[in-house]
Amino acid sequence: MACDRKVRCTNEDGFFLEFDETGFDPFLLAGIDGIYDAKNAVYVSENSMIDGAVYQGSVSKYRNIVLHLKDTSEGNYPENRDALNRLFKEKSVGTLVFQEGDADPRKIDYYVESMESDEKYFPRMHQVSLICPDPFFYDINGSNEAMASWVSAFEFPFESTAEGFEFGYQSNERIKSIQNDIAEDNIGVTITITCMGAVLNPSITHIETGDRISIGHAGKPFEISTGDMVVITTQTGNKHVTLTHNGVTSEVNHYLTEDSVFVQLMRGSNSFGFNADQGLNNLSISIGYTFKYARA
Repeated sequence: MACDRKVRCTNEDGFFLEFDETGFDPFLLAGIDGIYDAKNAVYVSENSMIDGAVYQGSVSKYRNIVLHLKDTSEGNYPENRDALNRLFKEKSVGTLVFQEGDADPRKIDYYVESMESDEKYFPRMHQVSLICPDPFFYDINGSNEAMASWVSAFEFPFESTAEGFEFGYQSNERIKSIQNDIAEDNIGVTITITCMGAVLNPSITHIETGDRISIGHAGKPFEISTGDMVVITTQTGNKHVTLTHNGVTSEVNHYLTEDSVFVQLMRGSNSFGFNADQGLNNLSISIGYTFKYARA
């Protein structure tokens, strides 16, 4: 038995409609194109003295999702058409959430390209074309992994003893592994470093690739103190290092060493370790990420 597919579209105003293959209120999802495919543009160069061609590179093409919606209301056609016009405004931005059966839902951002509607007949059909410049689907909620952080040990109910009780303790975990079995390569992360004391020249290493991002070195030391927070973002188009000190946030990319690489998640196992020239035990680190997929 085929799994029911559901789609929820939300526009930039927060207005949304839901469509599925079993519901009829007010639209039935009669079909959806562009969900399962992944198209790549492969670039090669040819040489008159070489057989075949030389591979130059490839990029993922934008995605075109087309919704086929059936209006079976027999009477509320103007109202239902107005609802679609409100949702899919010309040139507007929105987010589509796709779910098939009990699988985890995934989301993708789109721009409205066009909407075509039948003028008559029953049931009336509507075709909505959506263009997704970023062709990847993403998990609805991101994930966050903590390492060398403070772990809560306080629970209800609790009993007070003569020795007192422990509110929390500092984890000594120096390596955190993130498993990526089916998502894409080159997934950016957000690394948050919180200081509980003086720290000099912190660094994060992706163990499998050997890539490392180091902030500060002997010639240009990077010193941070209690309460400071460093945030490293490694997403494509969003590669930054910022320092928040006394409530003021500033860019500190100029402290990066020349061999620094903005580490990202790859397919398979991703192990991250951290270090510092001084104050290693004063670091609390978390790694945030959102998996992306070539198909829904």
